[in-house]
Amino acid sequence: MREVRVRVLHSPLVTPLEVQAALKAPRRFADFGVVYDHMPVDEPKALVQVRNGRRIRDLVTSSNPEVYWNGLPGEILGLFRRREIFAIGLTASRITERTDDDYTPRKKPLIGFATDNEGAVLSIFGIREYFGIARGQMMEYREHCASALALRAIEIAASHELGHIFGQGSHCGQTTCIMQENRDLKDFIERFVMTSVDFCTSCRSIINRRMNELLH
Repeated sequence: MREVRVRVLHSPLVTPLEVQAALKAPRRFADFGVVYDHMPVDEPKALVQVRNGRRIRDLVTSSNPEVYWNGLPGEILGLFRRREIFAIGLTASRITERTDDDYTPRKKPLIGFATDNEGAVLSIFGIREYFGIARGQMMEYREHCASALALRAIEIAASHELGHIFGQGSHCGQTTCIMQENRDLKDFIERFVMTSVDFCTSCRSIINRRMNELLH
């Protein structure tokens, strides 16, 4: 049987604790047959067999204070390819959204963004900012990041983006589902992180169908 592989690609500015929190997301998909690993995005082998790896790397390693997201392009070699790795890029930069017909970036930062069957990028910028950590205070942040809520925020956000990668292209209406929509970071923290959420039966079914397509 084939494997569905997920890789967390992280920038050098992301701490080990944050990486481990993000890795809890693909663990939620273990029952679906997902295996996972992580690599610094600048390692030579990090992008091997990774779908949209170069695009994700470019977003994760951007030297600009803003990472402008206009989606991940669909690859032309077919819907599903053997031995292909799906990636979540983990960046310490702010993500804002720009569409093809709107060249003024949205000012509200995104927690993350995913394209169905292509990949995702997740920003920890807003989570750090929410918990009052200023840029450059990495020693203090390493201590602060031990907060269960900060780490859980990263885990839940990464799980949400994986759900989008694996077939749930819309947001769920169930208030206890990871795939529900959030209005902003404060709303995300209060409704996703401080409460008990998981994939609802409907979203789990959608993801399961996609996994069956990938595995067979």
